[in-house]
Amino acid sequence: MKFLTFFLFLLTSTFAYSESFKALSLERKQAFTNIEDNLDLIIDNAEVDELDWSTLVLISQDLNEDIKFLKQSFPHKSFENTRARERIWSNLEDFEQRFSELESAVHNISHSIEKKDKRQVIENWDAAGDTCNACHRRYRTFW
Repeated sequence: MKFLTFFLFLLTSTFAYSESFKALSLERKQAFTNIEDNLDLIIDNAEVDELDWSTLVLISQDLNEDIKFLKQSFPHKSFENTRARERIWSNLEDFEQRFSELESAVHNISHSIEKKDKRQVIENWDAAGDTCNACHRRYRTFW
């Protein structure tokens, strides 16, 4: 009876653990989608003659919130059933460095927006895109 109780506890715990990673994976996916969408909005807004700086400030705030969330969203083994590759956790230091580069690029975008420097907004947008692409090539499956 003790074995059966322990087995059921283990099974339930494993299921709950798996479900929490599934929920986290969906939240991560949404945050990355938000980042992509917001980066698109920034470049769309930056390529017009008269920039709406207040809109750009709001977009950059959203970007920073998603970055903060994602920085805490890669617990060990949370790659299962996602498009994240397992190598994130075996190369965690490299992954964290690349993520820090994205965080820095987003911070630089926000700073450029605060300074109302259109040229810097575009340059920092390019840098953010480069960091996204480099990380995706290394740590994300495409199928």
